[in-house]
Amino acid sequence: MDKIISNKKRILFLTTVATTLHGFIMPIALVLKKKGWKIDAGATDIYAIPQLRNVFNKCHEIPWSRNPFHIKNLKALVKIRNLVVQYDIIHVHTPVASFFTRLACAFLFNFKAKLIYTAHGFHFHPEGNLLKNSIYLIAEKITGYLTDYLIVINDEDYKVARKYKFVSPECLIRMNGIGIDTDFYNPARVPERTMIYLKHYLKIPTKAPIITMVAEFNNDKRHIDLIKALSMIIKKKEIYTLFAGDGPLFLKTKQLVEKLNLSHYIRFLGYHKDIKSLIKISTIIVLPSLREGLPVSIMEALSMETAVIATNIRGIRELLSNGCGSLIPPKSPQILANTILDLLDDLELRINMGKIGRKKMQGKYEISKIISQHNDIYESLVK
Repeated sequence: MDKIISNKKRILFLTTVATTLHGFIMPIALVLKKKGWKIDAGATDIYAIPQLRNVFNKCHEIPWSRNPFHIKNLKALVKIRNLVVQYDIIHVHTPVASFFTRLACAFLFNFKAKLIYTAHGFHFHPEGNLLKNSIYLIAEKITGYLTDYLIVINDEDYKVARKYKFVSPECLIRMNGIGIDTDFYNPARVPERTMIYLKHYLKIPTKAPIITMVAEFNNDKRHIDLIKALSMIIKKKEIYTLFAGDGPLFLKTKQLVEKLNLSHYIRFLGYHKDIKSLIKISTIIVLPSLREGLPVSIMEALSMETAVIATNIRGIRELLSNGCGSLIPPKSPQILANTILDLLDDLELRINMGKIGRKKMQGKYEISKIISQHNDIYESLVK
């Protein structure tokens, strides 16, 4: 059995940063290991997340940079060349890791591993910079011919991939994101005492409305739009906001909040383990992003029957269709403020959104279905 696993069932997951492995890949890896696969992983700062070493058979530190033009990526390229030859299947996620990995494999003599790329939302998009859009589009075209399977996670990316013919039609796969465990993300699983404790710990009045945003602090997520909206709302209604997440703009965003004298109403939580409970105590989840694939934070909110307001962009509009949430234009703090106030005043609408949203997540978005799809693809490649 060991010989079979070592020689025929070895998968290497590669992402630019380790948080992607932790947030997206771990649930899939856990199930696949039980099915007999040997699952390894590589990313930047992979040893900073101890749980990853417990899930993956082996962890590799890869010196990627999110900046595609950084010299570190050339060093990573050399390491990848020596690493990928040990595996039967290489599954890459995120643009930088996927581009340089596929590029490295192109220059390997007699390379036999199968390459799968999951695009968590192509980096070129209608709201993006024209030059950057062009660069990312060219990169996808260049490396597409090296890809055995391209997995996309929303309808719009599927249409784009077909339009530009990144891969042949039979090698293009549509999945519903990374899936959601609706048994875990279940409002009934958060006891009343937990909610009371959390509000007390966060120093939020028991009956005060709470707006929560779960997202990395970067330019695409547009925390600034929610902050501007809150500065308008505070003049009319007492409301508290939770920011869960970390990222390059964390300190800058915190400084802006202090400058606007909003610190009393806004809590910066950093990385938070119990997102489920945060969503449960929230009145509304907000995500004013410019770019998404199929955002997990919204899937979690819908599963928890919590109302959502988010931007009318790729991936989000797919999740919030048919009454699951409210859509607003990108970069529109005033409209966001008005939408929050309207939804706060309409309890019945919030309840209906929650029920519709959970029912939607319990269908094709269930994580068990996504894991089964992955397993089927891998099995077909090692036969």
